[in-house]
Amino acid sequence: MTHATWAFGTQLLKGDVPICELTNINGLALTSDEIDVTSHCSPGGYEEVIQSIRRTGVVGLEGNFYPGDPGQAALMADYLSGVVSDYTIKFPAAMACEWNFQAFVKSAPSTSAPVDGQVPFSAELRVTGQPSLDLGLTDDLTELVVTTGALVPAFAGDTYAYTATVAADQEDVTVTPTGATSGVITVDGIIVGTGQPSGAISLGAAGSTTICTVVAKATNKIAKTYTIYLHRLAA
Repeated sequence: MTHATWAFGTQLLKGDVPICELTNINGLALTSDEIDVTSHCSPGGYEEVIQSIRRTGVVGLEGNFYPGDPGQAALMADYLSGVVSDYTIKFPAAMACEWNFQAFVKSAPSTSAPVDGQVPFSAELRVTGQPSLDLGLTDDLTELVVTTGALVPAFAGDTYAYTATVAADQEDVTVTPTGATSGVITVDGIIVGTGQPSGAISLGAAGSTTICTVVAKATNKIAKTYTIYLHRLAA
């Protein structure tokens, strides 16, 4: 029986922003250069080569032109600035697999206007640095605790959104996540050791809600993200 998966639903994200209306995502095409190290001692007179520079190539994009899409607009802005950004190719959920890489926009979004078709666009991302192919999902956290506030619903590793209510006079809280020691856990982007409290998370004014994001990621696996809505009671 085949293990082929329908590619429908694959996404390309620039950071957390999806680039919409894509019909084809080409890449990554990893290759490498080689160095000929053949010598008079090479067995049988056969050539001998070793790998040298690893080439990352380009990611080609094709889709329907949608000028109102923030992702498509960002491609043009990035082309003009030359900035290197983080990108993710998320394959269909059943595959639990994604590429993560950095790139700049090599070819700006271009369009055409065929009389018998939709307005398409195409662009190219030039990959730079080492990409990663993340296979499988990171294990769920085993515990998540907020000082002075109980999570609602009660914590479960496969539940990824919570609310915690704290007193009006509480100006900050800490979050303590516990998970697999082989992975990296961040709280609002700051690395926290498993079972260790985060730094103080400043809350908004009384009556407001502050969003805290906890991310667990094992090496070469897809991250798990937990969101906590920290609600500070009105004075």
